Amino acid sequence: MKKTYLLLLVALISIGVMSGCDRGDKTSEKAIEKKAAEQKKTAEQSKHGGTFVMNQAAEPSQFGYPLNIRHSDAHYAWYAGLQTLVELSTEKLGRWDPCLAESWELAPDKSTYVFHLRKGVKFHDGTDFNAQAVKWNLDKVMASSSPYLKKVSSIDVIDDYTIRCNLIEWDAILLDDFGNGACSIISPTAFEKNGGEAWANINPVGTGPFKLKSFSQRQYMKLVRNDDYWEEGLPYLDGLDILNIADPMTAVASLKRGEVMGLRDVDVVTASQLKGSGYEFSVVSGGHMCLYFNTIDPESVWSDKRMREALEYATNKEEITSRLGFGFIDPVYEIIFDINVIADPKTTPRKHNVEKAKKLMAEAGYGDGLKIKCTYYIGFASDLLMALQNNLAEVGIELEMNPLKHTVAIEKSQNPTSGNDIRFTRQRGGMPLLKTTKEELGSDSQYFVGIKRTEGFDEKLARAALEVDPEKQLELLIEAEELAYEDCMYVPLWTDPSINLHVPEFKDTVWFVGKPNVHFERAWFEK
Repeated sequence: MKKTYLLLLVALISIGVMSGCDRGDKTSEKAIEKKAAEQKKTAEQSKHGGTFVMNQAAEPSQFGYPLNIRHSDAHYAWYAGLQTLVELSTEKLGRWDPCLAESWELAPDKSTYVFHLRKGVKFHDGTDFNAQAVKWNLDKVMASSSPYLKKVSSIDVIDDYTIRCNLIEWDAILLDDFGNGACSIISPTAFEKNGGEAWANINPVGTGPFKLKSFSQRQYMKLVRNDDYWEEGLPYLDGLDILNIADPMTAVASLKRGEVMGLRDVDVVTASQLKGSGYEFSVVSGGHMCLYFNTIDPESVWSDKRMREALEYATNKEEITSRLGFGFIDPVYEIIFDINVIADPKTTPRKHNVEKAKKLMAEAGYGDGLKIKCTYYIGFASDLLMALQNNLAEVGIELEMNPLKHTVAIEKSQNPTSGNDIRFTRQRGGMPLLKTTKEELGSDSQYFVGIKRTEGFDEKLARAALEVDPEKQLELLIEAEELAYEDCMYVPLWTDPSINLHVPEFKDTVWFVGKPNVHFERAWFEK
């Protein structure tokens, strides 16, 4: 009896202990959750406002009416709060995230896109964002000479927050149009009330986190917080002041005096002088510098793949970029711009090898070398080009340098190079890769005129454009890259960096998403 009692007592104690542990665990979980919530709230409260003052040397001219915004003003349009239905993801490179559209779907037969719009959004003038406003904006794009939305036949308003875009045909690039700056959504009321394009060009009335306070040509743009912004709690900043100090020395002096807190798009030399001074740097490739030539002419030496390969093997990209790039310029071994950022191109780089370059030239019948003319735009970094000239001289390729003004260089680029001449130029690019690759490197592109596209390259791009699945699109782009690099379609050299810097207490800005999307809504100052 005594033994049974003791066993029962032990069992009851055990149950009590186990029960107590269970209650303790639940209490502990709740305590952890509560603490995490408190920490998050504290962190949010520490992200206080203030005005971020930065300098961008290039002044804006037209940044408010989407159809008149040119590339040089695209940054200012994003600063000033213009938004699109979809936007490039900051998490998954090359993918689209919801913005003014919460979701969208493509019909099974690919005949329509239906966009479900965000509710409760206001334009900067206080008017409602809705389906009627979206249709008004997109109809203007369709009726214009803009290349965007040309595969859309009409737009129907289903209800106040749903539109249907009827398609002439579909491809995987079409969705990109809805995220393009030309398809930004502005207030129809503000546009019509104030006289149209002339007023709208410098008066952006969008839906974004900041809105225009004042603007002075060649001096500044002042933006203030949009207190009615649709993302709750954002933006953290009270405002943005963007100055237009053209002289880099004056801009740096203003930074050091604390008059500005950041510099946008500074040159490599200026950045190198400020390196190690405590500033935070953000560097992305604004383009790739490269050499291209005439390969459609069978009489051109570059129609021989061995000569193209020799050109790349002769170039010591690592040495040039490390010596003259100050840590801001990187060597490039890809044909498709930035494919290595989101995928493994699966190619073997042709790195500096003088003996191999000479051997290939001898096999091609140019063992004694050759003299060729190299044209380039004066605005490009000539010191790196001079280093390249020295590299090529080592293998017997003598470059006669032919610098051109920008307008002349653009005019020349519309036609193939003559004979054995080569061009030192900048390849543009950005996300999403499929669109920019087709625009820049497809056979019908206005760029790289005179280059014979590698066999199968266009076919891979065409197949990718018919794929709904982004992963399959990427697989085909990788295959296209393998073909083009193996063929040495042109010679990639190094990055052309866009360098931004700011004071260390300024946190969480996103300078680039693809290009030129800039995100300041989550930026904040550390107290």
